[in-house]
Parts: sequence; C-alpha cells; structure tokens
Amino acid sequence: MVDPFEVTILVEGPVYPKKRPRFGRTKTGIPIVFTDKQTENYEKAIQQMAALAMRGREPFPGPVEVSVLATLKRPDGVDREHPTYRGRPRGSVTAHTDPDADNVLKIALDGINKIVFKDDIQAVAMSVTKRYGSSSSLFIRVTEMPAKVVA
Repeated sequence: MVDPFEVTILVEGPVYPKKRPRFGRTKTGIPIVFTDKQTENYEKAIQQMAALAMRGREPFPGPVEVSVLATLKRPDGVDREHPTYRGRPRGSVTAHTDPDADNVLKIALDGINKIVFKDDIQAVAMSVTKRYGSSSSLFIRVTEMPAKVVA
C-alpha cells in the first residue's frame, strides 16, 4: 500500500554532488552560465526515479521533511574480511570523504523539486547521512508534515 504522506526514492549507482554553475562566453563573446553535464544527468536520473515513486500523485502541497542517505562504495583501504572498520561495525561506517553532504542534499532537493513537492521552500526539516557500503546509491525519503497552527 502506498503511504499518502511519504515517498521514498532510490537512485542506484555513484552519488554525485551538486556542482557550482560555470561561467563562460559564446563564440561571439556573449556571457553565459551553464551547468556541467554530470550534474545535469544526475538531476535527470533523480527526477525519473522521483516520478516513478510518486506514481502519478500530485506534489505535496505543505511542509515536508527530507532525509537523504548517500551510500558510497567502500574505499579500497577497507579490508572486506574484517567485520569492523576502525573499531566500528561495518554497516555503520560513516563516510567522511567527498562528496560534501550539503552538495548531496542540494542535488537531491533540486532533483525532486516540482515532482515530490511544489517548491523546495517547503522543506522545513532536512537531514543528510553519508556512509560506506558495498555499492553506491542515493536514498531520499520525503514525509509530508502536518501543518501546525501557532497562536
């Protein structure tokens, strides 16, 4: 059964951060701003998976909570024969390498914008976790929050 107040999105494969826009000039010298292809392609992949996850539903109209889990492929230095890494259980090994967590959150929000919610201004609670795993993926959970009236 589909939860009407929550949607989960899984994008398998390498996790890419949102890169800054680039500035340049056309052959005629006109200044232009452009997004690099890697960022553009990854946002499209997130958009496709978000559209599938929404199953034709309308975007959430109210405030939402967004949780992002970036699972990064375990670096070569981690011995796969041992159940722990630096004294911690393998499943909870936090990733403290690239990409930056804030840039992962930004590409996730931009990718689901206008599909899962009407505008990313609706995201009022956000969290990002990076961890190592056997393969890379980006998991996004969006939960519609009840609107609270403050007197």
